[in-house]
Amino acid sequence: MIHNSIAQLNRVFTPGKIEFILVSFYRALRVVVPIATVVANAAVPLTAQAQPVPAPPAPNQPAPAQPSCEWHIWPAATPHTTYYGWFHGGEVDGNRRGIKGYPNMYAEALGTPQQASLLSQVDWQKQSSDPNLRVVVHLSTTGTDDDRTRTTRLVAGGGACYRELIITSLVVESAAMSSQSVRVMAIRKRFDGADAVSVNFSSMAMANVPIPEKTGPDFDDRMRAAVQGAFQAAIVKFMKIQNNH
Repeated sequence: MIHNSIAQLNRVFTPGKIEFILVSFYRALRVVVPIATVVANAAVPLTAQAQPVPAPPAPNQPAPAQPSCEWHIWPAATPHTTYYGWFHGGEVDGNRRGIKGYPNMYAEALGTPQQASLLSQVDWQKQSSDPNLRVVVHLSTTGTDDDRTRTTRLVAGGGACYRELIITSLVVESAAMSSQSVRVMAIRKRFDGADAVSVNFSSMAMANVPIPEKTGPDFDDRMRAAVQGAFQAAIVKFMKIQNNH
């Protein structure tokens, strides 16, 4: 029986048919294998191309600082004294002239060099509400006679914002029935622009001198310090007044 089956297969699958089948199978494989390869590759996800990460936005840059205003400050010349007593009707500089009964008001504590030193201790940035303020305290008076009428800057150059504070007069005063005080007369000249004409403001300001206890060997030193403190307080008052003009 097996012999008969083999004989039948030999009659069906002749050598020519077997060759035809093998060639057809080979050709089919050449088509199917590339397709399978493509399908297999398609199943694998492609690696995403790395994209450059954008740089974070730069932090907000601070606004440029406003140009600072420039103040030039000059002290007064020798201070004066006035005394209103029972027998002195407003005598001026009586201590220098040797008037009898004229009290010592310690005006020497406010000489021009002392004024310059005291002016340099004032918090001008706070008094002008300008934290960028540039201040120049001069060691002597302006040396001019036209500070009230002058329309140009005393110091050439500088920025558009330019100010002058000139103490024109300084008086230490006292009366028989009142406290001692320091009175300053000053001019503020404002120049708003490099070629601007000045806008002037003048006024006076006064501050009382707190009299220390008249005990101890250091009374004179404490009295001089009290006069100097009153001078600075008067300057601060003037600054508050000029801020409104």
